[in-house]
Amino acid sequence: MSEALFYNRDTNISGVTVPAELSDLSLTPVYGSTVEFKGNNHSYVTDDFYYNLIPLSINSLGAKFSLKYDVNETNAKNLISFFENQSGHLPIKFAPDNGGIYKTVSGVCDNYAVNFINNQHFEVATSLNVDHAPTLLNWKNGNFANVPFQNWARSTSYKKYDVAYFGLNSDDTINDNKLENFYYCSGDHTSSDANSPTGATPMWTKEFFFEPDIGTQNDVKIKSDLLHYKNSFAQHFKTNDNMATFDMSYTYSNISDHQLKSMLHFLENKGGYRRFEHQIPSVYNRPKVYYCPSWTHTWTYFNSNNLTVNLKEDPLGIVPKALQGTALNTDAQTYIDEVETNDGYIFTGPQKNAISDFFNALATEGLSSKMVRVWLAGFNRAAASRDVINPTATKDEWVDEPPDYSDGLGYATFDNNAKMVVGSVGTPTIMTALGITEDNCGAFFAGTSMEVQSSAYVSTWEESTPTAKMMQLKQDAVGDATAFRAGNTTYLKSTLDKQDGVFVASRNGNTASITRIKAARVAENVTDTMGGGDVSSSPIYVWGGDTAGDVSTAGITSGLTAAQTETLAGLLYDLCVGIGHTALETQDS
Repeated sequence: MSEALFYNRDTNISGVTVPAELSDLSLTPVYGSTVEFKGNNHSYVTDDFYYNLIPLSINSLGAKFSLKYDVNETNAKNLISFFENQSGHLPIKFAPDNGGIYKTVSGVCDNYAVNFINNQHFEVATSLNVDHAPTLLNWKNGNFANVPFQNWARSTSYKKYDVAYFGLNSDDTINDNKLENFYYCSGDHTSSDANSPTGATPMWTKEFFFEPDIGTQNDVKIKSDLLHYKNSFAQHFKTNDNMATFDMSYTYSNISDHQLKSMLHFLENKGGYRRFEHQIPSVYNRPKVYYCPSWTHTWTYFNSNNLTVNLKEDPLGIVPKALQGTALNTDAQTYIDEVETNDGYIFTGPQKNAISDFFNALATEGLSSKMVRVWLAGFNRAAASRDVINPTATKDEWVDEPPDYSDGLGYATFDNNAKMVVGSVGTPTIMTALGITEDNCGAFFAGTSMEVQSSAYVSTWEESTPTAKMMQLKQDAVGDATAFRAGNTTYLKSTLDKQDGVFVASRNGNTASITRIKAARVAENVTDTMGGGDVSSSPIYVWGGDTAGDVSTAGITSGLTAAQTETLAGLLYDLCVGIGHTALETQDS
């Protein structure tokens, strides 16, 4: 009997199979659960009540999830055993709610409590601390608020509290301070240039514009100095400016999940220490600058939440500004100007950024001279035949012109109805005129939802015998792979039965390479020998009149090695996703 008393108190329940993940218990926290966010900062006050504020680490924003579970005795044992088994130091992945307010996060359990309500009714409350989330390093997607990243787009319906990324300043220079490029929708609208984040009548703001509950109260202490003369009177002195600086504490009751996620995104983006502008809704008519070191969310009911926010005023009154003067890449600007002036399409800020980043990346990787032709199909029909690399030159010519489109989605949907010739029908530009040969050439394209069929994305073919004279990037005759050949009748095939993705193929000497970039920017590479052949003197066609699917780019390259082929594929993926072909991020058909 006494031996049963001698055991390691790391665990207090026996006979329970502990699951690998908390989610394996299929239990959801109940309403009344809370999460408290707090910035771990160091600050000190200087003259005139100015202060320096320093986050103590890249993990300075932490969260404490206080979750409650209403369970029977069996599940109470399961929860207790799971939490004890993590020993207060092993990370626990968990979804705080099933409503999608938060992402799946990872924290440690350092405390739990059991409320024995009755025979088969128990409340298990636990504290899960998330203190290893480098929020500001994950600037694009964040760690907590489940708000999908989206670029601002023209002609799009937006709702109040939507969040969008817009990377340009009002003078069309790039704001390199990416954290300051998120905007919050101030009202329902359909987007246009005029109501864009930097438009004449913007429907977006970077200020803390959320209106709190009625009944907010503040307390302003006038911070004068007081001197007590011994056995005599007291005298008040003004020795500092900013004597009436004051903080604010706001409560937001019964707000929707949509508004809550917008506010959580705003506050997480500020990291518990970054300043922002705020206009107090009434009485005070002078703008303020605050930072928010802590906030608490309580789940109250379905699509109903309470949020308390603590704001501290910074009397210096300075907020982070855009990094001015970072102009678009000059080659990108030339292309953008030509399209906007002559092709009738106006780019969005994110599209301009993506094109500029692409040109900069080409230069960084030493690939600028390797680009012979680049076409971007996803803006409108007129721009789709303009060479991105040499945009002031005469455009290439449609042989079979697709129906007009001008939605600027970043991709075009072709239905075996588009065919373009390099140069013109009367005077086509052949391989030698482009400076490429059968053993020093390449091609690329990007597409999703591609039909399984024989399709010639970029192709010139003169003959296969007695000498192979061709350069082709296409789905082969049976449609089982995207394949490439140059000066050789044998195709180099990419991943079998995969028609979607970014495909870049090249021949360099007697070596041929093809890279497919699939979802999440993962590369699939194939390399093999490819020799012989000669140049084709036939016209070069793009899209072939037999392309069906959503396509964003195609092009021709010169002299890429296998490593450069993979590098270029990644850069094209970034470009196409950046201009709007976001289906590339998730496809893997």
